[in-house]
Amino acid sequence: MTEQFGDVEVFTGQEEVPEGPRQMTAAPSTMATVEQARAIAETQSALVIARANPRDEEKSYLKIIKMCKRLSFAEEAKWAFKRGGDLLSGVSIKLMQPMAQCWENIDFGFRELSREGDKSEVEAYAWDLETNTRVKRIFQVRHYRDKGGGTVKVEGERNKYELIAGLAQRRVRSCLECIIPSDIIRGASQQCDTTLIKGDGRPIEEQVKDMLVAFQDLKVTKDMIEAWLQHKTSAIVPAQIPRLKQIYRSIKDGVAPREDFFSLKVAPAGKVDDPGEKPDRKPTVHKCAFPDCEFETGSEKGMKRHTTQQHPDPPTKPKEPVKTIEKEITPGQLDGAVAGPVTPDPFVGLKNARESLGEDAYAVACESVFGEPERYPETPEEAKSVAVYMNQIAKSGAKEG
Repeated sequence: MTEQFGDVEVFTGQEEVPEGPRQMTAAPSTMATVEQARAIAETQSALVIARANPRDEEKSYLKIIKMCKRLSFAEEAKWAFKRGGDLLSGVSIKLMQPMAQCWENIDFGFRELSREGDKSEVEAYAWDLETNTRVKRIFQVRHYRDKGGGTVKVEGERNKYELIAGLAQRRVRSCLECIIPSDIIRGASQQCDTTLIKGDGRPIEEQVKDMLVAFQDLKVTKDMIEAWLQHKTSAIVPAQIPRLKQIYRSIKDGVAPREDFFSLKVAPAGKVDDPGEKPDRKPTVHKCAFPDCEFETGSEKGMKRHTTQQHPDPPTKPKEPVKTIEKEITPGQLDGAVAGPVTPDPFVGLKNARESLGEDAYAVACESVFGEPERYPETPEEAKSVAVYMNQIAKSGAKEG
């Protein structure tokens, strides 16, 4: 009986689904599993060790201040750049990394999450293992570098890594500033400034001399520094040394160009090559030509507009006085004539002679001068000749009488 009913199908009340190909699930890789387990174990052990050995904040702070008293360390501890006319400054990653080590129990760094074409996705992080506080920044980096007002594509694995690392370190610094207390960072920054002011014990004159030589390598001249200081370098005070060293470090590290801090126009010719600059020219000053007007302008159009609005009438020149000559009245001239200035008109002199000596003398003189009766003078020269002849007749008559 068992063999007869062995192939009988059992009714379950559900429709029969035809069998398809079996789906095989890939087993996880042994190496991936081991690597994941190792990462989990390291993280757990780091947290356990950090909580078992909490930091001594006072001891850590003293270690940071002692570190900032070293001159070589303080010179690289801060950065500066110009933005919107203001000089901004702050602590650099070269200060934040040793501070994180002295503060203890902090894990920080960056890693490249993915790369697609000419773009990488990067994560920067800082993790306080003692308090389990984690700060991270995820950003994208295009494989291009700014150069000459444009962009140049970065080729080569090493160049790409340096580009990513340079941008990532700034995010790491930002993450560390969120983990380490702000008063600890401020105290370290002030100690670096104090160390720079004290210097290495040499007189400030020698420090300024070495600083000028260092700036010269960056094509920053003494005149450019004095223009920025607004006084001579011989008057530099110790408090200005830290700011100048921050600017030097920023230019040298490529954080900001020299044009952000110094004006190239004040550089003497021949010391700094800058083909884009043109020599300054003295502006032309136009003065108003009208008397009692002190208006001046550097624009010719402005002077024309001023003249049109303020002086609509052209200036009038004063009339020159009429030149006169002194002429002596002869005894035979008209009685009662007053000697004085007369105009040098020969016809006027002839008229006076005719009135004083009479028409007969005038007719005799004309006939004698011209040799023709009833011939009268027509030009000033002829009138002068007749008048002179009439005066001579009058003089000769006076002598005879």
